[in-house]
Amino acid sequence: MLVVNPKNELKRLTMAGIFFESREPPNSEFSIADLMEEFPEGKYKVRGINFDGTGLQGSATFTHDIPEAPTILFPADGAAGVPLTNLVISWQDVVRTLNGDPVEITGYQVIITREKDDDPNGFSRPVFDVHVPPDRNRLTVSEFLEPGTAYELEILALEVSGNQTISVSFFETEG
Repeated sequence: MLVVNPKNELKRLTMAGIFFESREPPNSEFSIADLMEEFPEGKYKVRGINFDGTGLQGSATFTHDIPEAPTILFPADGAAGVPLTNLVISWQDVVRTLNGDPVEITGYQVIITREKDDDPNGFSRPVFDVHVPPDRNRLTVSEFLEPGTAYELEILALEVSGNQTISVSFFETEG
């Protein structure tokens, strides 16, 4: 499925890890049913070659236990005048998969990103990114937000096999 072959300077430095995710096409282009058909549940082999030429192998288990998307309760999508300090972001617990089966959530990830990116290289763009335990459905944010600023809010439900589902909304702070 994927070949990564570091060359030149990178080959000498090696790689410690790799993470990638695909674009998320609309269901009209590629539905969840299409995904499940193209990628059946099961154990997938992973192979590689270490920096010293020795082989690496492992496996990853892929399931169709995709959690429902979290429902964001506050701030509502498009909200304006959101407080700068002690903002309590809240969402409903995720208890089911997209198929309606019970789901084991291992945690939630909350990401707040300033919409306007002033840094041309993107390295200093303010991002608030926190993982919380599965028994939480709220998070207080202080000392991060700027007055009169638009933000994107993402909340991810993280499922025990590694599947995750994201909800996205937007808000603007007071001032």
